[in-house]
Amino acid sequence: MAAKQKLLQWVHFAVNGVTGFVEIEPNGAMWVNFCGVRYCYTAIQGKLKSVVHSVMVQHSLIGSWRG
Repeated sequence: MAAKQKLLQWVHFAVNGVTGFVEIEPNGAMWVNFCGVRYCYTAIQGKLKSVVHSVMVQHSLIGSWRG
């Protein structure tokens, strides 16, 4: 039997000139990778959280439009 592959989606963003990305796991868990640190989406705050939230909303709209 073939091994089940883990599918991750990557969503890129930029805050203060630094590029980061969000990992979306198949189970819906989200991790934010920014400045070499991996944050749980629910733990981020401030400008980073507002930018990531905005990017996630745009990603969801595009995903539903394509789907």
